[in-house]
Amino acid sequence: MNANTVTLDRALSETRTGDIWLFRGASGPDRAIQTLTNAPVNHVGMTVAIDDLPPLIWHAELGDKLECLWSGTNHRGVQLNDLRQVVERWMLTYGQRCWLRQLTPYATREQEDELLKVIARMDGTAFPATARLTGRWMRGRLPTVSDLTRGLPFVHRKVRESAERKKEEKLNVGLETAYCAETVAITHARILTAGPAGEIAQGTLVIRDGKIAAVGPTAAVPAGARVIDAAGAVVAPGFFATGSLLGAVEVGSLGNVRSQTLRAFSSDEMKKIIGNIQ
Repeated sequence: MNANTVTLDRALSETRTGDIWLFRGASGPDRAIQTLTNAPVNHVGMTVAIDDLPPLIWHAELGDKLECLWSGTNHRGVQLNDLRQVVERWMLTYGQRCWLRQLTPYATREQEDELLKVIARMDGTAFPATARLTGRWMRGRLPTVSDLTRGLPFVHRKVRESAERKKEEKLNVGLETAYCAETVAITHARILTAGPAGEIAQGTLVIRDGKIAAVGPTAAVPAGARVIDAAGAVVAPGFFATGSLLGAVEVGSLGNVRSQTLRAFSSDEMKKIIGNIQ
């Protein structure tokens, strides 16, 4: 491994929201795709790393082998997948090389909020059929109402304002739909609070609307909450790296050791939690 390559484990530990993953193959079909699309790569995805969730990737995929962690289903088209699974699939199954390009500076919380709105709106969007692509091409060349009113300033302004209002209403997906709206109670867990309460040998953690609502040995489970029995497991805050030295580097090795994250529930339960974000 030279200075321009990193292991997958390191790349996953340091990637942040907005980082770009590039995949390029050398097979006949890969070369054909590059030629027909006039693109130097075969596939592109973007990291979604929100708070202490495992790193995910937002991309458009022809296959449906991997579970979309936003919808909780297997579907083609635009989807949110586990980043490690995607990289391993494209490198091992498809035989492609992989590069990571990091965003500088890091995405802000406001930008992550906007990204979640886009995911909520676009997840599951299928690849357009040939007829649809042709229709879009034709619509782009036909005059619109706005084009026809350009010589009438007052009417043109009203038409544009109406179009902007409709566009804003369509794009205005509230954060309530972007964050997990359900209430989850993690019970019987050993909780490391990293605060004045210290370690709680056996307690309950209540999450409401994506935020911690209550924590403690006597925290009550709200009515209607989904309960996760974490007996024998540990709940702890996420840990964040404050900086990264990665630039544009190739992920040259998958590594033999997978990173382990301390959590109070299994990966399947994590997928269900993420899958319920609508």
